[in-house]
Amino acid sequence: MENTDPESVADSYIAQLKVLETGSAAFKKYEELCVSILKYILGEYLTLWEQQKTTEENLYRFDMCCKIKNGVTQDFFLTRSVSIFSTKYIVFEFKNYEKPITQREIYTTEKYLYEKALRKVAIIISRKGADKHAKMAARGSLRESGKLIICLSDEDLKAMLQIKKKGKEQRESTWKIFWMIC
Repeated sequence: MENTDPESVADSYIAQLKVLETGSAAFKKYEELCVSILKYILGEYLTLWEQQKTTEENLYRFDMCCKIKNGVTQDFFLTRSVSIFSTKYIVFEFKNYEKPITQREIYTTEKYLYEKALRKVAIIISRKGADKHAKMAARGSLRESGKLIICLSDEDLKAMLQIKKKGKEQRESTWKIFWMIC
């Protein structure tokens, strides 16, 4: 029988993040681990966990796209995503890089976001987060085209797991981390 105790699950994911190697050899393992963590943390908010999705024109491929569940608009982050950004979907990218991501990854991800597709929010999860120029590019994307790109690191995932471990009364704190990082 699988252990679903929040403390054990969160601690297990944190331990797995710590030991997983960086680099292209383990990119698929990192992606799978991140998807499992996101499903654990955000499963009650998101649905249609579609991995390796391509755009309608087959020009771009992003790692995962999730739909914001209907009826969860009481949530801090989701309320703002749906109302401010007119989005129903969140694109996720996973980067198992040894170093922080650069502005190149921001500009690539920005191409996946379209207002007409109700897809204007992306979250890039990478081992070391984003460098200074990537953060500037993400802010520029928001300012110039209204596309929100959030960069999370393994440390951010660990913090979210710790919040989840504390229980339901802490659930809005998980989404507030996203807004603080922006």
